[in-house]
Amino acid sequence: MIVPFAFLEKFILVEIALVVFIIILAYALKYYFYRKANHDKRISNQIQESIVSAVVSQSYPSEATFPKSWKRLDIILPLFFKLDSTIDSPHWPEMKTTMARTILLPVARKKFDSRRWMNRLYSAQCFELAMEDQDEAIISFLLEDKIPLVHLHAAIAAIRFSSASLINLVINVMAKKRRLSQTVYLKVFDLAAPHSQQFIIDRLNTENDPFIRATCYKILLNFKDKLPAIDTTNDINSNNMELRLAAIRYTAFADKRHAVPLLVSLLSDTRWEVRAASNRLLGELNATQAIDEISHCLKDQVWWVRVNAANTLKSFGEIGIKVLNEQDPSVDLYAYETAMHVLNKPLT
Repeated sequence: MIVPFAFLEKFILVEIALVVFIIILAYALKYYFYRKANHDKRISNQIQESIVSAVVSQSYPSEATFPKSWKRLDIILPLFFKLDSTIDSPHWPEMKTTMARTILLPVARKKFDSRRWMNRLYSAQCFELAMEDQDEAIISFLLEDKIPLVHLHAAIAAIRFSSASLINLVINVMAKKRRLSQTVYLKVFDLAAPHSQQFIIDRLNTENDPFIRATCYKILLNFKDKLPAIDTTNDINSNNMELRLAAIRYTAFADKRHAVPLLVSLLSDTRWEVRAASNRLLGELNATQAIDEISHCLKDQVWWVRVNAANTLKSFGEIGIKVLNEQDPSVDLYAYETAMHVLNKPLT
């Protein structure tokens, strides 16, 4: 089939026009973003000058005196973080909180359900700085956000506010997460008010879901200075492994007087996960009095149990290392190989 020359000529012209259009569009977008960046930088500088001046004069900006064009979360929030490290004034923290309540919160309340996830993120970050009772419903909404960064910052805001309802919502969210994801949330509980510990205990006393109970034990361990005495007997014997391990770990640190006998008894448990965890916890408690029982675990059939026992012995220092060095391949090859692996020695 022969294509007419006139058709080819038109096709080529269309292609040229399309290329030219794309080039023009690229330069137009570049110019737009260049102007926008300069505009945003100018506004940021103006806000910064205004805040610094207000700090010096101790006259807090109000919503009425704050220009509408300045009420941009994407500019003010990064500026706040910057000023935290540049303003050396005892008045700055109070001013930041006041500005967050009077200027940022009204904007955050309008943007929290935006289709743009960045707006939802900025809203969540605003509530980290300040919150009121009326904002609990918004935080509940943001905790269900599909973007991990958004619901993490919503969790930070909820934990800082430390109301019973929000703490319970965070527990619900955490219980659905995998162990690695939970670690991030657990770290955030360092920001929780001391009274929030009681909310977690109350939840533990009324909750039947094993994953939520396990989450409560993990959170309570963050309150290291004062771990309440809780009857964990049923949970230690639970059929749910995550709950068992969480309860064992909590008991080991909350009741140190009886922790070592409990952990030693669990070294012969039928579940290898329990034996492995008990060996590790005996090491964390520096339970050198249980060295004979731990040494026996070097002969366990499960590698994780053997290696945890060897690591615990190594952590005991000279007395534990002596036990590892005494392992004889002719007596138990597994125990010997595990000991050499932990001691980083070549096999003979």
